[in-house]
Formats: sequence, structure tokens, C-alpha cells
Amino acid sequence: MTRIQVFALAALLVGSLRHPATGAAASCVGDCNGDGRVLTDELVRCVAIALGNANPNQCGLADGSDQSVTVDRIVAAVQAALKGCPTVGPAATATPSPSATAAPSPTVTATLSATPTPTFTATSVPNRPPVIAPAAIYRTYPGYPIALPIGVTDPDGNGVLCSADTLPAGASLDATPPLLSWTPSADQLGPFNASFTCTDDGAPPLSADGQVTIQVNPVDGCTNPQCIPATGCVNTLPALNQACCADGPAVHVPQAKADCPGGRVVFAGRNDDVDTNGIGRLQNCDRLRVFNSGQSSATVRFHIEARCLDTSGTVTLRARLETSSRLLFNRDRVVTLRPEADGYLRAYSLSYSVGGSRPYFDLTNAEANLTLTLFDSTGAQVSTAVRLILGFDPLPDIPPVD
Repeated sequence: MTRIQVFALAALLVGSLRHPATGAAASCVGDCNGDGRVLTDELVRCVAIALGNANPNQCGLADGSDQSVTVDRIVAAVQAALKGCPTVGPAATATPSPSATAAPSPTVTATLSATPTPTFTATSVPNRPPVIAPAAIYRTYPGYPIALPIGVTDPDGNGVLCSADTLPAGASLDATPPLLSWTPSADQLGPFNASFTCTDDGAPPLSADGQVTIQVNPVDGCTNPQCIPATGCVNTLPALNQACCADGPAVHVPQAKADCPGGRVVFAGRNDDVDTNGIGRLQNCDRLRVFNSGQSSATVRFHIEARCLDTSGTVTLRARLETSSRLLFNRDRVVTLRPEADGYLRAYSLSYSVGGSRPYFDLTNAEANLTLTLFDSTGAQVSTAVRLILGFDPLPDIPPVD
């Protein structure tokens, strides 16, 4: 008998065990104790005999001819366990012995925790409106084209479309990507505000309002603009040995104001009557008076006004005045800027001694560059430079234009 056969028989035994039949029975194959029944423990012994681990004669499995154990003999023992051994003589009523019940196989019961598996529910994030970046004042001159991108983003990654609310005459605004296009004409001078609304495609759609401030300055003899359509123009003054003020100053125009930090500016002024006419902002080819004290010393005086600087700490002014032949002064000084109702910070009548050889008469009608730079304690700074004409005569106030 092969091991494979024995294992197959073992499976048969495990799967077929039931309570054996009872009654008067003769000894049969597999009845190890001679009580006329084949019980579970006797079948287990049969398997041991088949594997060669017990004597075949212990359960009547051996074939009488060659003492071998055959599959048929083991099958007969299984049948005797299932159906009972053959009965002999008249049926007798036997007191039933408790039937051997196969011990149940241990049952492992897995107790599952009652804690439910966490369920992640997608939470809807409310739509947020587009964000429009604050922009610096865009500075340009008549005849120079503007192609200014509008700095707008959406915090949720939605698409954004922009539409114009108020534009200067001749200007247009592309919806996406938002681009302001305009070429100012000769009669379009001063500050212009282009307002617009940008709306996302979220649910529900949300909008944000924005504004671009454009300063169109007049062209004068000292104008040498370097312009980039996307960012605006800067003006570089000609070299001091190149006179540019023969035609005098251009018309004075109002200056733009914008929110901080993009609206940070500084201007110089010279009016005597600041209460009535303001500081009198200086622009190219305006005159600046030199005060000559008996030909032994000379000074110049001017005002400054600025926006978007931090005055909680020290503010330093660097001022430089020079002609083609001499440096009149180049000095850093701490200044006190006074906040005023119109949003400007101002300091009045800053006096600077003029250096160089006396009696200073060579300064009459000389062209000079005045360069001012303001630094605050946070590191912010702003500069301006203007070409001026020097002289010793009293000067009228510059009319206010704002």
C-alpha cells in the first residue's frame, strides 16, 4: 500500500466519520477490541498499521495468506465503522453503549473589532476669488506703446478672464491672458487709471477688482527715454557737458499716486509759499536758486516729498548736486519726514552749503543734475534725478498742478 493511498484513505476517514450502527455483531475487520464495533480510535489504529507503525493482527487487517495489508481490508474497516459489523443469530436488543463522538477539530473564531474602518469623505473647499498683484506706477511718454500684462492669479488654479471697467481713450484690455495695450497721444499727459474686473470659472464664479496707474510725462529737451512695453520707461539724463535746457521746462502735469509699495516716489520742490502753492515740484529745466552770502559762501535750499516709506525708524537722504565743472555737494543726512493729509511725507527747506571755488559766479545759468535718494530703516529706497538751471535771482512759485 503506497503512502499516497494511505493519505487518501486518511482523508476518507476524516470526512466520513459518523455514529456507527449498534446491535449484536460479529467481530469484523477493524474491530480491534472484539466488541463488534469499529470506533474512531480503532480507525486511527488502522491507519497506523497501514503506515507500518503497528502489528496488522491487532485489528484483523492482515490477509491470512501473506500477512499483508491491502486497501480493500482498510476500506472494509471503514465500511464497518460506517454501517456496523455483520450481525450473527437472532437480533438482540443491546443496551447501547455511548457512541464515540469524534472530537471536534479546534475552531478558531476570529473576533473582529467593532471599530469601523475610517472613511475619508472629500470635503468641498470653497472657491476663492482671483488675486491681483499690486503694481508699480507705469511711467511712459506720448508715442511709446504700452503692452502691460495684468498680474492676476487664482489660488484654486481656476481659469481667469478679465474685462475692462474704465480705460483711457484708445486703450484696450485682452481677456486672457489679460494684457493692457495703449499708445498715449501727445495730448494725453498726466496720470491715468485703468480699472478692470477679473472673474474665475469656479463654482460659484468669483471676481476681484484691480487698477493700473499710468503716468504719461511730457517730453522735454533732456528726455532720453528707455522703454520696455511690458514695464514702462526710465529716463537717463544726458551727460552734464551736453546742454539740454535751451527750450526751458515742459508743461507741468499732475503726478500719479498709487497704493504702496508700488506707489513709492520722491520729488524735489522749491516754492517759498508752500501753504498756498505746495512745494512746487521740480522737473527738468526748472530753475534752482543759489543764495550767495557776500561771495564768501553759498547755499541752496529745496523741499522733498515722498510716499510709501517707513518713518518709524531713521530715514536718510543722500543728495548730490553737480555741474559739468564742479561738485557742489554730495552728502548723506538724517531727515524727518512729516506725514500730511494727502498721503505724502514732506520735509521743508533743506539747506546745503555749496562747495568749490568762490565767488560762484560761474554758476549763473549753469545746468546741474540734482540726484536724491531716500533710504528708510527697512531697506526701502527711492530715487529721482532732474536737470536744473542754477541762478542767483529770486524765483516765482511753481503753480500747483495736482
